[in-house]
Amino acid sequence: MATYLIDYENVYIEGLTGLEYLTKRDEVVIFYTQNRCGLTFELHQRLISCDAKLRLMEVTALSTRKNTVKNALDLQLSMYIGYLIGSRPKERLYIISKDTDFDLNQQFYDRYLQEDVHALSIYSTIENAMKGIPTRDAVQALEETAAAAPADTTSTEEENVPAAPKKAKSSAAMLFPKELQSEVRELLDTDDKQAVNRICAIITASEDLLTLNNLLSRYYHDGKQVKDMYHKLKPSYKALRKLANGTK
Repeated sequence: MATYLIDYENVYIEGLTGLEYLTKRDEVVIFYTQNRCGLTFELHQRLISCDAKLRLMEVTALSTRKNTVKNALDLQLSMYIGYLIGSRPKERLYIISKDTDFDLNQQFYDRYLQEDVHALSIYSTIENAMKGIPTRDAVQALEETAAAAPADTTSTEEENVPAAPKKAKSSAAMLFPKELQSEVRELLDTDDKQAVNRICAIITASEDLLTLNNLLSRYYHDGKQVKDMYHKLKPSYKALRKLANGTK
């Protein structure tokens, strides 16, 4: 028996990976805001098919100050953890988030409250929590890939670049096949190199359409923009994946 507290603002749909493996003895509490409350038909089906008890907690944030929503979610999730520790002292609790601020909760718990060293843990997905796999910041790795690719500069800029750095920039740009970049550029109707390479990175990291949608939502927080880009890429998804893997 375990309770999984989902920081939906942070992990989005990806954090619910493994939901189908839970039992009737488990509980999933999803903390969400109006910024990130998208619900696909596939996710809806997964939620209603899940054996675990589900609870949705909409985060309330009345102020318009910067970071208020994020801070409100962190505080309200942390308060709920305190409630659970007091009311269910023997139950395993998992925070599903990649937000490193929750490490402070873990440190405080380990120092002052713990009776069972495994009672409170932080993971990036439900599946990782069940398997005991440490949180990996895959998003950071993807950002590094996407950031490296736009380093390709125009010929005018390259005239003043020393030979060695120029070679490094060229190799970084080749992280994505030219055919893939060309196809993405055409589909999105843009010449923005950074945007094109960001989408190339997302396609390369997306093994299915659900992951594609998740990663688009993670990088582009405008729901309308995400929907527009997803529908432009979806019809060509299989072809784009082949190009990303170096096949045609």
